[in-house]
Amino acid sequence: MFNRSLFLAQYQGATAAAAKVHDDAIGVGRIYHLFRLPIGLEQASADALNDATFVQTVQARLANRESALARLAELAGKEESASPGPVSLGQMSQDLKAELLRAAGFYCAAFTSGIQTFPYVREVE
Repeated sequence: MFNRSLFLAQYQGATAAAAKVHDDAIGVGRIYHLFRLPIGLEQASADALNDATFVQTVQARLANRESALARLAELAGKEESASPGPVSLGQMSQDLKAELLRAAGFYCAAFTSGIQTFPYVREVE
């Protein structure tokens, strides 16, 4: 029980810090990024962290940098050509999955290149 609580606290701290860095780089408003999602997805993420099996799987994948980057590369499928700074992925689609997988490609390229990139989507008007 304590281990899951510790992981949740780590997740919340890392997410809040990353959200601030992304918001500072991109701005706030009618945009979303990995660390600031629509409320339904934010709630689903929080709910997933109440599943002990899910938490154990995530913890194993985050055990070290190499395994975390390997998982990120798996999710991405293909590595995007990342450049420093904000990167628009266009308008948000209905389920956001394609955009999140594409963002994984940008993050993977950024980590391997030693740069910071901030993929985001615009809310559909």
